[in-house]
Amino acid sequence: MKKSEIDAVFIMAAGRGERLRPLTDQTPKPLISVRGKPILAHLLDQISAQLSVKRVVLNAWHLKEQIEAFAKSAKYPFSIFVSSEEELLGTGGGLKRALPLIGDAPFLMMNGDCLWEGDLKNFSAAPNGDPKLLSKWWLAPVSAEQTLIEMDASGTVCTIGNLHSSPASGATVKGCFSGIQRVERVFPERLPEKGCILRNYMIPLLKEGYRLKAEAGGLQNWSDLGTPERLKAADRLGSVNE
Repeated sequence: MKKSEIDAVFIMAAGRGERLRPLTDQTPKPLISVRGKPILAHLLDQISAQLSVKRVVLNAWHLKEQIEAFAKSAKYPFSIFVSSEEELLGTGGGLKRALPLIGDAPFLMMNGDCLWEGDLKNFSAAPNGDPKLLSKWWLAPVSAEQTLIEMDASGTVCTIGNLHSSPASGATVKGCFSGIQRVERVFPERLPEKGCILRNYMIPLLKEGYRLKAEAGGLQNWSDLGTPERLKAADRLGSVNE
C-alpha cells in the first residue's frame, strides 16, 4: 500500500541568483539574511513548527560549500542532507539526483528563495486517492505575478501559463505557481538528467492523462525574493512567523 504521510521535504537551493548579484557573488541566495536570519532558516522553522518529517534535502551547486556547512550546523528535529551538483541540473535534474536522499513519495517540494505564511500541515494532508495524480500545488494569489495557474471546480489544474492548457478546461479558479507542492508519485526514469521539472517531465505526463491538483487560498505573504526590490520589501514586511 502506498504511504500517505510526508516523511521528507525537498528544498531547491542550487540556483545562481543572477538577479541578486553582487549579493550572490559571495552568498548563495537561500542563505541571504532576511530579518536577521537566512531565508533557508525561515523555511526550516516553518517545517519544524508544523510537520513531523524525518529529513529535509537541499540541493546545492552555487557556493555549495556554504549550503553544506549550513546544513551541518543547523539544529532541527529532522536530519538535513545535501544533494551536491557538479553542474546546475535544473529543477527536474536536481530532483532526479536528490531522489535517493528524499526517499519514496509522497514528499513536499518547495523553492529555497521564497518566504510565506500558511497552514503547511493542512496543505500536506493526503488528497483523495487518484492513481493519476502527480502533485498537488499550493497556489499563491494572482497578485504574486508569477506563472498563472487555472483550475476547475474539482481542483484539477487546467492551465499552466502559456505552457499547457486542457482542451476542455472549464477553469473557474486562478492563482499563481508558488513552488510549494506535495509530490504524490515520481517516475525517476522520466525525469531529465538536466532540465525543467515542468517542461521536461510534468507536461509530457499531463498529455498522457496524468493530473495535477491545486489549492488556492491559505498561502499568505508569499514572496519570491529573487530581486533586490523584493528582498528589501520582505525585510520591511516583518510578518512571517518566526
